[in-house]
Amino acid sequence: MNKRKVLPNTPGFTTVGKVKKAHSLRGEVYIYIFAKEAEWLPLLEKAYLIQEISEMPGNSVKHTTYEIEKKKWHKEGIIAKLRGVDDRNASEALVGALFEVPDEFFVSDSEGDFYLREILQFSLENQDGEILGQVIGFSTNNAQDLAVVRSEANKDFLVPLIDDWIVELNREEKVLKMDLPEGLFDDGVEK
Repeated sequence: MNKRKVLPNTPGFTTVGKVKKAHSLRGEVYIYIFAKEAEWLPLLEKAYLIQEISEMPGNSVKHTTYEIEKKKWHKEGIIAKLRGVDDRNASEALVGALFEVPDEFFVSDSEGDFYLREILQFSLENQDGEILGQVIGFSTNNAQDLAVVRSEANKDFLVPLIDDWIVELNREEKVLKMDLPEGLFDDGVEK
């Protein structure tokens, strides 16, 4: 079975989507955004793309930056005209490329709100200050975001990030304190 390799993020960037298709004969691309929203779109001036290139010996990952000439939100993504991508063939060559944006787009400016990536590697504590584990990733159940928390026993748990359950977010100490229902940490997936 041929397993697709996971392409690495560029340091200082977060992967938020991928080039889904060529959009026009003039070289526009449609970039599908995983979160289906992009509050940061007005800040976007460049497109940072990661492509897997099988013909490149030794290094099969290519990072490319394009100036964005124009952009607009469309359905669940962005239609963008990238400088230097001037025809359909050039835009089709970008299909499948992952799309990154700078991490500074994901720094919340309010005390209680946060972007998921801001709490990555935070300790999760219960109301009594007991450490339950560390946030190692994220998932979704289509109703809400879930934190993937790895316990000291090396088991992974999915914790719903429900506003009413969040007691405190301490950015300095990197601690997320939550009031969780009993039994949430009874079963987990051993890693």
